[in-house]
Amino acid sequence: MKPFLFIWFYCICSCTILFGQTDTLFRLSKKGPPKPNTQFIQSYREYLTIGIFSATPHNSFTFAPINQIDSTQYHTTLQANISNALGFTVAFRSIYVGFGFRTPLDPESATSKGKTSFSGIGIRFNNPRFMIAVDWRRMKSFYNESISTLNEKNERIYDIERNLQQKYFSISGIYNFNWKKFSLLGPLNYTQRQIKSKVGFLVKAGISDNNTFSDSLLVSTTLIAQYPLFDDAHRLDYLSIKAGPGIGINIVVFKRVYVSVLAFLSVDNIRYRTYNESQLVERSATLSAYTEGRASLGYQSKRFYAAFKYIGDRTVFKTNDMRYENNLGVFTIDFGYRFGAPKWLQKGYQSTFTRFLGL
Repeated sequence: MKPFLFIWFYCICSCTILFGQTDTLFRLSKKGPPKPNTQFIQSYREYLTIGIFSATPHNSFTFAPINQIDSTQYHTTLQANISNALGFTVAFRSIYVGFGFRTPLDPESATSKGKTSFSGIGIRFNNPRFMIAVDWRRMKSFYNESISTLNEKNERIYDIERNLQQKYFSISGIYNFNWKKFSLLGPLNYTQRQIKSKVGFLVKAGISDNNTFSDSLLVSTTLIAQYPLFDDAHRLDYLSIKAGPGIGINIVVFKRVYVSVLAFLSVDNIRYRTYNESQLVERSATLSAYTEGRASLGYQSKRFYAAFKYIGDRTVFKTNDMRYENNLGVFTIDFGYRFGAPKWLQKGYQSTFTRFLGL
């Protein structure tokens, strides 16, 4: 098993930095973390949690000509073929760290769809009120779902774009208006548990930079006639600035089993640029709106948790002659157990994170 497909570092924090009229620039925070309503939310701050997970990532992007947007035969869909990841997590109070390792890709899948190289890092800043995510990803080699043939064994072989690359960087955040009774963290990192069913109102915002490029054409040569302004494109760059309202529903069944769904309506201001082999071809801006979501089904007790979880992000926009859609997501299976935290860990946390940051 080859290491380092994913590295995640999650730091669940809420910093209080006070500036006064004295010579002291930074004061020690006397406030602890926000405290939710214990009739609706159970927090697990006194436990050291060890977990394992299996993650299945997904990344695809589709070009569709404006004049044939409803006809899939003219679409070009490029899909990453990424192996799954196995890993573990360690969590205590506001610190949540996870590491993942790449599993071998199925040989038949690698033959028919190629093998996507992937590297990435994610950082999370969370507390009951909000979540901030910082992500960077780089992928190389995609297969074209729109073009395939059958070999002598009657197996489907897809057209593989081995030099096609995508680089992605984003900063996004979710604010939970009903944090005292609705748990945003419980279904995401299991540091809380929803005791009673509750609906929460949310808002999501983010900014991202995406670069997709290749030494060959981005659109299939058989379809370039449908893209008057994009027929010679080797690179597409865009900057996305989006925000929108959302709603979350945590349904508790049999006290320990839960179903969680988050849905957002994002309004996105896109500034894009397309290039041929040597120069800029088109530069423009557009406004679009689309939905995004997350879902989880799981079980939580005082010590043990298990869950299925999907987190998805989208970007959708139109240029002068095409519609572009990028879908990023990951499906995970999580198991974990909470142990009583040792005294040295509690004291060390108290003298650092609690003393200086009020966590």
